[in-house]
Amino acid sequence: MLRGRRLCWHSVTRPRRVAERRWRHEMKLITIFELATKSESELRVLYREVFNVAVRGDRESLEHQNALASLENIHRVMISRALRP
Repeated sequence: MLRGRRLCWHSVTRPRRVAERRWRHEMKLITIFELATKSESELRVLYREVFNVAVRGDRESLEHQNALASLENIHRVMISRALRP
């Protein structure tokens, strides 16, 4: 009986933990240096994707903080390009 419980515990808990680990490492900080090579349309798509990550995440998590900082960096690059003659 105990063995059956262990199997049930692993089958229910393990995929969730794997998914949580995958989610934790999914969002990294996007630097201005990385953004310099992107086109305007790529920046817009990236902004939308990062915004969605920021909305989904827990406000106190590292992913959320990275998403907000990345959004700010993307915005800065877009503004600096718009100000060019």
